[in-house]
Amino acid sequence: MAKHTLRGPIHPLVELVRRGDAERRQYEPAASRMIKEHYDRAAAYISVFGVENGVGRYLGPEEDYGHLLSQPGYVRVGGRDNGVANVAGQMAGTSSAYAAAVKLLQAAHGAAPMVDALLAVTTADGDLEWDTGESVQAVAWRLCLDAAERLRIYPRLSTGPADVYGELLVMLGFGPDAEECARRYLKRRREIQQALSDAGIEWGPNTVIGPEAAERAGVASSTWRAYVARGEAPDEDLPGGRWYKATIDAWRLTRPRVSNSWWRG
Repeated sequence: MAKHTLRGPIHPLVELVRRGDAERRQYEPAASRMIKEHYDRAAAYISVFGVENGVGRYLGPEEDYGHLLSQPGYVRVGGRDNGVANVAGQMAGTSSAYAAAVKLLQAAHGAAPMVDALLAVTTADGDLEWDTGESVQAVAWRLCLDAAERLRIYPRLSTGPADVYGELLVMLGFGPDAEECARRYLKRRREIQQALSDAGIEWGPNTVIGPEAAERAGVASSTWRAYVARGEAPDEDLPGGRWYKATIDAWRLTRPRVSNSWWRG
């Protein structure tokens, strides 16, 4: 595996989202005024506005002016997606690419803990040579961004954490699927963590505690505490009731008769 580093340029996917955020924020005051005018007029479910030099001008109902929306300089206001961010994104001309990038970044965040587990399992088993001084979490995040960027270039109808994880397996050319990785990690969790520690490999600082652990597990705090007390959920990874996100996600993926829609996206 090629060496990764935290130094260097910002990843292009992150840069795309940051740039979109900055451009969108410039238009948010005007977008708010347009939304207010749309509701004040209450002429239609969706209105069309013309935009010039960052200023929106009400034109009329979509049924009369919708044909203009395929041209630059016109935006849709109203309907289900009538938030300021959506309207500002249309004004900035970043709505489509920006929304896709945001979704991919969210999918990368969702996949990262299971990629932590993947790296930990394959390194402890001797299938992966750890040739970087970074933590498990740092390398996993870098790889998830690379996988998400590949999905941006070759888009799919829907993208979730499972897609980022699957694309990463293609990139690496080896590794178990997420469910198998979760089972292997949970079965030998202490042994794997000890093997990494013995090799001088740090896991990383990001953990969840108490209510955060329960939220990540998709259950109420009282339910999570009961599961842990009964041994139905993994015990803490670190003192003070702290769990690695990988441990929580692996547990969720291996729970019988429980939907994994959060993973599929």
